[in-house]
Amino acid sequence: MCLKKRDDPRKDRYQDDGSTVADMNVEGFRWYQNPKLKARRDQLRELNVTREERRAMIRGAFAAYLPVFLIIIGSFIVTFLILMALISR
Repeated sequence: MCLKKRDDPRKDRYQDDGSTVADMNVEGFRWYQNPKLKARRDQLRELNVTREERRAMIRGAFAAYLPVFLIIIGSFIVTFLILMALISR
């Protein structure tokens, strides 16, 4: 009984075409991109805000929150000083 060596047709069947088989955008990985956040980011990019306008918006937000932040920090300092004065008696 002589076994004849055949060419296996399965050898050259797979050729890499660069397509993705599985979605690698898995929640929990550091490269995960939430579709909702991605859509929101794309929507913000369409506004075409210049660098100066963006900086002005950020400065305005800081100016709006700064008084509230200073009041909170000041109240912590006053509370700390009052407690230190009560403890040291």
